Amino acid sequence: MREEFGLAKEIGDVDEYREFTNDELDAFNTVFKPAWNDGRLKVRFYHDGRRFYHKKKFWTQHWDTERQKFFWVEEETKRKTYINPQPTPGELLLRNAMSQKEKAKEKFDDLKVKAIENGKWLAREGMKYSKLAAEKAYHQYQQRGMEASEKQLYRMGFSREIALKSVEVVGNGDFEEAVQQAHYYQVIEDEKTAERKAFLKEHPPVYVHIGRAMKTAFRAIKRIFKPEDPLTEDEKRARAIEMMRQQMYGTSGGIGTDSEVETSDEEKYMMNFE
Repeated sequence: MREEFGLAKEIGDVDEYREFTNDELDAFNTVFKPAWNDGRLKVRFYHDGRRFYHKKKFWTQHWDTERQKFFWVEEETKRKTYINPQPTPGELLLRNAMSQKEKAKEKFDDLKVKAIENGKWLAREGMKYSKLAAEKAYHQYQQRGMEASEKQLYRMGFSREIALKSVEVVGNGDFEEAVQQAHYYQVIEDEKTAERKAFLKEHPPVYVHIGRAMKTAFRAIKRIFKPEDPLTEDEKRARAIEMMRQQMYGTSGGIGTDSEVETSDEEKYMMNFE
């Protein structure tokens, strides 16, 4: 309705994820639904979010509000394109009638989108496989010079030091006894770690004190250059309502601040500071 009747200035920006107000719900039921059912709306209202299967691939169609045109996303690879993978006969005729310059521009835009999406995919996959390769190399390095029983303990989750110490104490004969010994050392290690954490909590190292001092200094400098608003939440709310009333009714007429009329749905929405 904002687009069709030019109500953007009066209604303002709308959060699409909030619930309808009563007035908006009435407008939706009385205006939008009949127009939708009669097929009088623009094509994007019917095709935004459309999912279809074409050439052994699933595609989803979306509307780009900024560019005012559709784009399509292949669900398996997340590849994005502005060229319709399932063009209508009219689109094919239009493509054939386009000049070489327009075709080159459309193809360039599509290739640019593909390059960006492929770059993001390569970055994600490269980061993932680099991390896996680093972890594999680290574990291989930790298992250097180990016997079979020591490697088995390490792969069970024990550290290199615990695995070597357990097998050294028990020997290579009884693996179950080596596992019990490793659990014993692990309990001691966990107790030491807990004690260390408790000690550091009570007696933090020097770099922690430095970090806290830097944060305090930063907040002080920020308050100097950007002082906090002295108004309370109730005062902010009252000021917002007053400014909105002046914009809606002016300064000389209309509903005053002492009116007994209840706050409208639009005012309630605009008063939401969260």
